[in-house]
Amino acid sequence: MEPSQKVPAPAGNNHPLHELSHTFDSVKALQKAYMPFVRDGGGIFIQTQKTFHLGDPVAVILTLSPEKRTFSFMSEVIWISPNTEHGQKPGIGVRCAGPEGEAFREAVIQLLGQAKELGLESDTM
Repeated sequence: MEPSQKVPAPAGNNHPLHELSHTFDSVKALQKAYMPFVRDGGGIFIQTQKTFHLGDPVAVILTLSPEKRTFSFMSEVIWISPNTEHGQKPGIGVRCAGPEGEAFREAVIQLLGQAKELGLESDTM
């Protein structure tokens, strides 16, 4: 995972725009990060140590391995999991928004459908 970077916010927005990229190296990692319960497109949990706030805009770049397919879309922070001592991984959840976010969600569903019998845990709910 590459570190988050702050870039100037779009006009009319008080929050700085963050860029965040992540590669999901396995179906198991993808299953743990996928948030199907998020309305309007589902969501994805991205592990990061960076500080975010709900509503922060994020330029997301996600890669699915072994397919090596990369998806880029604009989103916003809808979930925050802070760094805790309870074994919970720190990171943020973002909505899979727009046409590219929808394409990412469809690719995730296809990959997870192929591995449905794994009974894997989630890092979200």
